[in-house]
Amino acid sequence: MMVLRCRMVADCPGARCLCWILLFVSVQLAGCARFQTEYGASEGVSGSESLNGFGALRAALEGSSANVLPEIQTHEVARLSQREVDNEALVWIPTAWPPINRQEVQQWLDRWLAQDGRTLIFIVPDAGSDEAYFREAADTAPPDQRLAYRRRLAQEINERILADANRSDVTLGGWFTAQSLPFRVSLSDRRFVDFSLVANPTVTAGNAAPPPPPATEQTHALEVLEQESVDAPSGSSKLTTLARLTSRRWKGSQVLLVPSGSLLTNFAMTDVSARAMAGRLANEIRRASDLPVEASIDVGFLSSSYSPVPISQAKAGFPKTKGWELMTEMPLSLINMHVAFLGIVLCLMLLPAFGRPRRIRYNRPTHFGNHLSAMAALMRRGGGTAYAKSKISQYLRQVRGETSGPWVQPPTDAADPATTSETKQLE
Repeated sequence: MMVLRCRMVADCPGARCLCWILLFVSVQLAGCARFQTEYGASEGVSGSESLNGFGALRAALEGSSANVLPEIQTHEVARLSQREVDNEALVWIPTAWPPINRQEVQQWLDRWLAQDGRTLIFIVPDAGSDEAYFREAADTAPPDQRLAYRRRLAQEINERILADANRSDVTLGGWFTAQSLPFRVSLSDRRFVDFSLVANPTVTAGNAAPPPPPATEQTHALEVLEQESVDAPSGSSKLTTLARLTSRRWKGSQVLLVPSGSLLTNFAMTDVSARAMAGRLANEIRRASDLPVEASIDVGFLSSSYSPVPISQAKAGFPKTKGWELMTEMPLSLINMHVAFLGIVLCLMLLPAFGRPRRIRYNRPTHFGNHLSAMAALMRRGGGTAYAKSKISQYLRQVRGETSGPWVQPPTDAADPATTSETKQLE
């Protein structure tokens, strides 16, 4: 829906009114069941049109303003491979937790972060922004459609209550733990939080000095970047919405933790707070990369579920080709080159501009007319009509003994050597 596009909403009252007008129009035209609510997509139709997509976040990270450089370029990551090692940042958006090969993925990310200047943005999966959208839509929809939206809102509330009861913690190895809150906490500006970030036993919170660890143990530090004041039964308290995880092994690299995906969905990005967080994420990526102004920062978006995250690693030793890759190795590569050249020649032969080979119609070799045609061709090449008449006259004089007639020519004074030799052969 058009209302979900972040770039159409500016930080001014007039733009906010335009946003609500677009919301009214989309509600009247689309209804309750036509727009998408898929969670986790960042590209394509689902990423830009879905209520719980992250296309707006991706668009907010891309590019740069006049005084904020270098430029950020984003792309989709289908697998963790050697090609993705050169990325300055990765945005990991799980749709379900954990993937089957979570440990292998964490090991790959740990080696990637050890290169220095890398940034991993981990967005903890949650239930999305469906309930928030239908709560606002039920209040702003036309009177004849409010009942349908309220029914859908009641359905979303029931599903959220079930999700609150069945929600489990999200733990990424010894890095951090996102503890599930007893109930979803509503923040200002259409944002919700389902988890709170806590320190693992080997992780130190804030700037406190960690105890000296063993030589084989990694020490991490969890730093709170942004907090929100929320109302709790025991009074007002602070809830972390953005944190930074660092390690001695990672040098200048960092892991930015977003405790809930509803903080940065397309619906949340229609307001100021989510766009401000996206801007801070972009600045943190630029700060950690420390690239020159003329360079560009490559950011990959990785989406995962319960299925394994594909990982491709180059093995040591002589590379072994498989399948069609064998056609590029010797000696098949040399043969293929000649086959390709002959194929080009064959294509040129069959082109209409050059023409196709003409079929010649052959006669029977015993036909007497062929002999006459061959003799006439020889005689024409020998001297034309005059030469033929001289031969006929010679035949009539020497073989038949005639001295006059229409074909008998007067004798010449000097005998032609060629004629003399042919006469001897006739005799």
